Amino acid sequence: MTNTLLGVLLRFRQGKVAFTGDIKTMFFQVKVDTRDCDSLRFLWWPSNDLSKPAADYQMLIHLFGVTSSPVCASYALRRVADNNVTAVSADAVSTIKYSFYVDDCVKSVETDDIAIKLATEVKLLSDSGGFKLTKFSSNSKKVLLSLSPDELAPGLKDLELGDLPTSNKQSSGRLLEYRKG
Repeated sequence: MTNTLLGVLLRFRQGKVAFTGDIKTMFFQVKVDTRDCDSLRFLWWPSNDLSKPAADYQMLIHLFGVTSSPVCASYALRRVADNNVTAVSADAVSTIKYSFYVDDCVKSVETDDIAIKLATEVKLLSDSGGFKLTKFSSNSKKVLLSLSPDELAPGLKDLELGDLPTSNKQSSGRLLEYRKG
């Protein structure tokens, strides 16, 4: 149910214009079926006083660190895509299904305009299921400017690097080999 990291990263390298995003508190958006709450039972000592009886609680949402949480959240996100195939483009549905590694979206396409349209549709689709896609970043200024500032990843830097060389030139004509140690 969860995409492999290698598969997501290899697909990410296919296009020229990239964008990424993160679903805010993804696991918390997925409720635990009441029949399964016993498997997420825990004890809590009020006021941290171990001399008093412990209170018995059950989690009603999925938590980070629970083995089942990533697959349950991935299933819920895919259901959102499957339930809305006519509401958005096939590319948006495919992005939800194949370009997410748990809560992180990594996608690349050929043009800025395609990236803007796709990022907008993926955001709308995920939002419709209660999954707020945020912390966007991109290698395209045009894509970043199409998003509201509160949707961007904090601390984004504008790197105006100019014309950089596109190949390594060594005097011997061979690639240099490095070894640690």
